[in-house]
Amino acid sequence: MLTTKPVTKQLPAYLRIVEIYKHSFPKDEQMPFWLMRLFARRKQVDFLAFYDQEVFCGFAYLVYNEGLTFVFYLATDPDMRSKGYGSQIIRWIQQEYAESGIVLTIETVDSNYPDYAQRKRRQKFYFNNQMQDTGYRVKEFGVVYDVLTNAPDFSIEAYRKVLKYFSFGFYSVKPEKGSDQL
Repeated sequence: MLTTKPVTKQLPAYLRIVEIYKHSFPKDEQMPFWLMRLFARRKQVDFLAFYDQEVFCGFAYLVYNEGLTFVFYLATDPDMRSKGYGSQIIRWIQQEYAESGIVLTIETVDSNYPDYAQRKRRQKFYFNNQMQDTGYRVKEFGVVYDVLTNAPDFSIEAYRKVLKYFSFGFYSVKPEKGSDQL
């Protein structure tokens, strides 16, 4: 059973989390780490490290508002991959935030991208963990993402509101339903 601890500079796994973050997400998809820590002080934002016993296995950055929890970032420690920890983290999030639907974005799965196989594996991982494609795509800073959720009554408006809340109203997305034109 996984346990969590808030990510702070005092956390023994802090430097490992920074390293994993910088290597797990493309630079153009990364928020400055200091800003993540600052925003995590807000209500409705959780930056969590996951542990199996005392062994660090991954982290998640979550924002919840309007009955929806958005998984901004989720990564497992590369040394702990293929041991089921990613699925355990997703299940933990789904249980802990059960009162709200879960939403996340992944780089769009399209065979025109050179890393298509990796994108397909990531999609399969989420599909195997009760997530489904909403049919919406969003384009952020030149990157197209598919919007996934576990909520049967997913609301794109609630998704917009979560992002608006998180960004203090300075950021909004324009999701397109099934659009290849993004």
